[in-house]
Amino acid sequence: MNNINYKVMFQGRNDEDAELALTFRDINSGKKEITVPLKILSDFRILSDKNPEILVFQNIDDVLITGNDSIVLDYVNYYVVLFKSKVKGKKEAILIGSGKNKNYLEILGTWPFNIEKIVITKAHVLELFDGILNNPKDYEHICLITS
Repeated sequence: MNNINYKVMFQGRNDEDAELALTFRDINSGKKEITVPLKILSDFRILSDKNPEILVFQNIDDVLITGNDSIVLDYVNYYVVLFKSKVKGKKEAILIGSGKNKNYLEILGTWPFNIEKIVITKAHVLELFDGILNNPKDYEHICLITS
């Protein structure tokens, strides 16, 4: 069993800022890819134009992989969807990668994560994004952070 993590480094305001990073647990180790349509990115951007509480901004500096040297990252861009559910009351995030010449996005990992194995399905991710996009009032601090 692979124990892969993605460390997403964010840009600070200056060189003196502390390291800004989130570590995501891989959800695809040994499984088929979980993919979502590219349209989700434009849906977030459109929603941010209508709702000032939803932010879309570019701030991903680098993505590092740890835990398995044989894994090669083959993504052109990375995205983090960061949100806080009013029901759960905690911040969560999904790491997404887009590959060259691919017409879909691949869900790479989740944050925060526990020691136990996380089971996430494509239906779960699509339902989550549908909830955020169609009922943003049920969430706080919705951000789409791009590379």
